[in-house]
Amino acid sequence: CRIFTFGNFFDPTQLKTGRDGDYTDASLEAEAVTSASLSSVVNEWERLAVHTPTVFFGVTVEHCLQQAQEFHKRGYKIACVFGAVPQDAPSDFPIAGGNTADRERLYEEVKSGRIEILFTVSALAVGFDLPVIRTVIFCRKTKSRALWNQGTGRGCRLDPGSGKQDFLI
Repeated sequence: CRIFTFGNFFDPTQLKTGRDGDYTDASLEAEAVTSASLSSVVNEWERLAVHTPTVFFGVTVEHCLQQAQEFHKRGYKIACVFGAVPQDAPSDFPIAGGNTADRERLYEEVKSGRIEILFTVSALAVGFDLPVIRTVIFCRKTKSRALWNQGTGRGCRLDPGSGKQDFLI
């Protein structure tokens, strides 16, 4: 595993801690959806991991949608997987909710290379097994070791025959 960090767009003085002991989604989202933050994530992915099968973990559905739009504007093949499809969701790229068949179609498209990046909040954190994933973008600050391990662990799966020896976080 190779771990890279970039940009410090989560200003610790602006983050609030919730009752669960972790940062609140509202304070994280406010920091993550600035145009500088959204652009920085794409720039770093292009520098370190362009065209690798990637899972992006965002703070909220809105954060994921805004970040997905930023990648989409630059011509990358993307999709989102959430617990439910937002009613006001954009139609320029695929979005799957809780329907297993819809999700499986998107996973097949990642395997085939037709989709480069899957965006999610937590729908792919547990029980998601797609060994072709080479990059995990964990774009949320957390105090929870379990949340970090579940998200970043999506890149740990072996992919026999592909030559995958590591993955990027």
